[in-house]
Amino acid sequence: MFTRILVPLDGSPLAEQTLPYVRILGAAANTPISLIRIFDPVPPDLAEPAHGLYETQIAASLRDVAVDYLNSIKSGLGETGSDISCEAFEGRPTTSSEKLRRRRTPLS
Repeated sequence: MFTRILVPLDGSPLAEQTLPYVRILGAAANTPISLIRIFDPVPPDLAEPAHGLYETQIAASLRDVAVDYLNSIKSGLGETGSDISCEAFEGRPTTSSEKLRRRRTPLS
């Protein structure tokens, strides 16, 4: 039926309202669940070397915060019987989630 359940989360209560359904579907279908969070790219003005801030360090910090959030959601889902992965990506939500969906769709 499903090959996986892709769950984009932005930290909002509205997005998290899907989680009870994700839990039920994951348990019923024993389907892998991918929790993802996409964060905006670091603005170049914020990452000026003159101020001691570097784009890669800021992006890594944002990624760590996003993964921590996803891991807390993962632990809140409890035991579903499914594999649950957590991934954070830098980019624009609409384009990044579509690229991720295409990348992970199995070839027929």
